[in-house]
Amino acid sequence: MNVLSLLKTQFVDILQSMADGKILPAVFSESSTVVKYLVPVGYPEKPVSDAEIAVNEKRIWDSGAKYYYSSVYERDGRTFTTHSRAVAVVGASDSLSNAEEKAEDACGCVSGPLWHRKDIGTRALVQKRVEHMQRLRP
Repeated sequence: MNVLSLLKTQFVDILQSMADGKILPAVFSESSTVVKYLVPVGYPEKPVSDAEIAVNEKRIWDSGAKYYYSSVYERDGRTFTTHSRAVAVVGASDSLSNAEEKAEDACGCVSGPLWHRKDIGTRALVQKRVEHMQRLRP
């Protein structure tokens, strides 16, 4: 989701070029993206299933973020969790911190017995991951 959110070339055009035996170069935005997943309470060991959730889709779109339903189902016009990642939100911006803020704000547009990691996409966590990789591959 991070990479496809930055794709400026139409994805269908890339696929069509491949089917035609050519390779259309993909062009990407130079923005930053952060994806945060909202998961059922108890995830991953004992996730609460069949819990109703609500997504304020308009508020997310108005904020400039995007959202994607994942492991959910709909019944009678209402949305319920299953056992895995329920909703993903994507924030994109000119900086990592702004993208993370957008994603975090979008998480606030989803209600129900869900939780998410608030540290995902923060500069501190990214730096921690970079340092870890540097230790693995000096």
